[in-house]
Amino acid sequence: MLKILKPENITEIVLELHRGKTTVLPSETSYGLSCDATNQAAVNKIFQIKGRDPKKSVLVVVDSIAEAKKYLEWNEALDFVAQNFWDNQSVGPVTVVGQYHKKFLSKHLAQGVVSEQGTLAVRVTHHPLLKILCQKMGRPLVSTSANIAGGGENYDPAEIGAQFENSEFQPDFVVDAGVLPVAKPSTIVSVLENKIAILRQGEVVV
Repeated sequence: MLKILKPENITEIVLELHRGKTTVLPSETSYGLSCDATNQAAVNKIFQIKGRDPKKSVLVVVDSIAEAKKYLEWNEALDFVAQNFWDNQSVGPVTVVGQYHKKFLSKHLAQGVVSEQGTLAVRVTHHPLLKILCQKMGRPLVSTSANIAGGGENYDPAEIGAQFENSEFQPDFVVDAGVLPVAKPSTIVSVLENKIAILRQGEVVV
């Protein structure tokens, strides 16, 4: 049986993440698998839990545009998305695929977060729990759908527990925020080469 914590258990959640534990957290869209994005062993376990191809990188969430600027090469296309979508929490979730900051290419974020092509998928989160966890961790958190690769989104913690209970690899704990409302996934846009391209259309139209 998976360990269950509540959203108000902030101190314990942060401690477990610092220890390299993997978790399931609520997000703007659904429940997602999460861990410290700088911890290679934890990121590796996320891929094992999902049965995901290691070549398919996972996105990270940060708490602010200022934090995103630490990890992405900034350009006009990215600035447009940041100012019009990330800076307005009422708009909805938008994930950006950009060039990982060159000064970090050989270190810092784990492999599997940074793609083989040196790109990084980032979302500035406005979810209260994710935001405060990013702030207290002082680093990005992995956020990828809480399912076996190819499965649908999960909105109910009970269903998540049932899905993983017989799996060889399981998240270390689940943060139970109750049943979430069904929502479309985040819109994903590329800003590579200073051009905006829609990679996945979600709730938000860019």
